[in-house]
Amino acid sequence: MLLSKLSIIEIKEWDKRVNPKIAVEFLETYKPTCEYFYLAAKKFSKSTLELENIGLFDLTKMKVIKNPEYLYPDTDQFHLTFLSAIYLHLRGSL
Repeated sequence: MLLSKLSIIEIKEWDKRVNPKIAVEFLETYKPTCEYFYLAAKKFSKSTLELENIGLFDLTKMKVIKNPEYLYPDTDQFHLTFLSAIYLHLRGSL
């Protein structure tokens, strides 16, 4: 099954809370290549919960605690990433 939306999830299994600086660094890294971005961790600081654009997944509750917003990715980078995902999916199916 191919994805109609390209989402990236970065997982951090740290015991300390994820702060906004770290969350924004990951968002900025992946933003040009995906439509939605989630950060998964055990704990988030209160200010991280207030960030725009980023989705948050709680690893202790195993559920989304904040939905992401659409990121409007860079078209060229997005297509390259999407085609790479399709290639890897098809390669794994063979």
